[in-house]
Amino acid sequence: MIIFLSKDAESCPEWINWCAENRIQTRCFSFIHFEAAPFNCPQDVEVVFFTSPRSVRFFLEACPETNASYACIGKGTADALAATGKQAAFIGRNPANPEEVATQFHSWLGERNVFFPISDQSLKTISGAIPAAQKQEVIVYRTGEKQQAIEACDWYVFTSPSNARAFLKTNTLPASSGVVAWGKSTERSLKDQGISVTKTLEDSSLSALIHFFEQIVAR
Repeated sequence: MIIFLSKDAESCPEWINWCAENRIQTRCFSFIHFEAAPFNCPQDVEVVFFTSPRSVRFFLEACPETNASYACIGKGTADALAATGKQAAFIGRNPANPEEVATQFHSWLGERNVFFPISDQSLKTISGAIPAAQKQEVIVYRTGEKQQAIEACDWYVFTSPSNARAFLKTNTLPASSGVVAWGKSTERSLKDQGISVTKTLEDSSLSALIHFFEQIVAR
């Protein structure tokens, strides 16, 4: 079995080790890269909502100290925040379903104002649920695309809509291959491009991905 994963190998040692232990070939390559965008740090903001570990990184590199509470779309982003010594006051329970997190967050936020540090390619699913008078949406990093030809695989795992779009600009999917989407947003992006999705991970994590393929291997 050969599995493509749209992450760079150095970012997923857990996955690389599991594949090696199970004699599975994996091709790991992220089709996107990131760079900081200039922005002004928010003043008198009550909550900062992070949609990804990258938003944590680029926001805190520019604004290391605020008096705001921090909110995160899910545990992976909260872990990235914790690695900086800061804790999330809100953590979404199901980051693979951003509409559900948006509802949770809106209820938790109440009447407070919120700052969203986002990518230039953000779908704005969470911020879209918040009234305009309560929010600031500011681009703090930009997403660029890379090109790479990927040899045919039995399975393809796409970790973001941006990765899926960039992959399909230079590659085609064999009709017989399975496709795994890393959450609902990625699933929608793939389906919008005419790609059938075999499995959508409800928990967007490497451990959930490994659990899925453990079931495949056991068949």
